Amino acid sequence: MIAITSEPIRPRAQPGLTPLRCLVCGRPFDFDSGESAIVLRHVAYYYDFVHDRQCLTSALERIFPEPGYDCAAFGCDRERIRVVRARPLDARAPGQRGQVYATTSVESLRYCALIEHADGGCRLEQIVREAELADEPGGAEFPLVSPAIRLECALQPGEYEVARSSAA
Repeated sequence: MIAITSEPIRPRAQPGLTPLRCLVCGRPFDFDSGESAIVLRHVAYYYDFVHDRQCLTSALERIFPEPGYDCAAFGCDRERIRVVRARPLDARAPGQRGQVYATTSVESLRYCALIEHADGGCRLEQIVREAELADEPGGAEFPLVSPAIRLECALQPGEYEVARSSAA
């Protein structure tokens, strides 16, 4: 039996390999060509990301039909405006084979991301999507960043300038 659905078919998530994808269309964001990801806040959960224009409009029209909510599932985040650059990270600590960060599991999807904030500044942050929430709308978190993760997220020379120019 074949089920027909309007939801995009997404490749199975693989830690360290899966690019950051749009909630609506399922396509990965092409940060290298200057594309950015709009940050959305879920009404009951965490965060998710969409392409601007059509995908953003579609996401903002989604309803969260749960008792006590029955309202829009997503809204634009007031603090984090967009992801300017992001790259997948391995869930294991750098240089420490077998050790996993306290806030993540081996199966989680982790990204190092340059986030544009409402104050106009850009900051390095970590995006984490736990395995059990990999395909759930609003399943991405922004945990506190430790010095070890900040070091692992360090941008290559010139990468920050490219990211800042695409944010303008």
